[in-house]
Amino acid sequence: MGSRKHPRRVLSIEQEKYIQQSRESAPRLATRFGVSETTIRNVRSDSTDKRPCGFEQCTNKYYARGLCRGHYRQQHSGKTLKPLKRFKVYEDEREVVTAEYVAKAKDNQLRIKFGLSQEKYDQMLEAQNGVCFLCEGVNENGRALAVDHDHSCCPGLKSCGNCVRWLLCSSCNFGLGNFNDDPKLLRKAAEALEDREG
Repeated sequence: MGSRKHPRRVLSIEQEKYIQQSRESAPRLATRFGVSETTIRNVRSDSTDKRPCGFEQCTNKYYARGLCRGHYRQQHSGKTLKPLKRFKVYEDEREVVTAEYVAKAKDNQLRIKFGLSQEKYDQMLEAQNGVCFLCEGVNENGRALAVDHDHSCCPGLKSCGNCVRWLLCSSCNFGLGNFNDDPKLLRKAAEALEDREG
């Protein structure tokens, strides 16, 4: 009867980082992650290996057979080696690129959902002095004010752009939504609160 081979368990990147930084013994870590002590020792030795990947113009850390993890996987699966797909950002440009990306994403989201540009949103925000139209507060979590629109014109989450009313904090926006934008219900609620207090 032939011996059965157990499939090699692959550790996640987070697990490998933990192993590299941990002071626990190899047998204890092997038991914890269900791998052999050799695997633990290999992960620890990889952390001290500073060689770059052997693929041209790849600066990733060496993993096995002269390649980084991504190129090793390409080779192992029989594919032709080619540059890894990734968004490359240099450290000194990271903040600029991220800020530009966030601004563009916000503008796109406003246009798609509410038919508004970021410029128009900023004008509305300035007209409201940067606070909620109803309670004159801001979101406690620091999030931007929500765009409120008339749901009788555009039911749902999107707006045509013509029925945009105000910028509201989350509490006021949810409050109006829960009252179905019904002035009668809102007046009744206000009267009930005033009667209770009086």
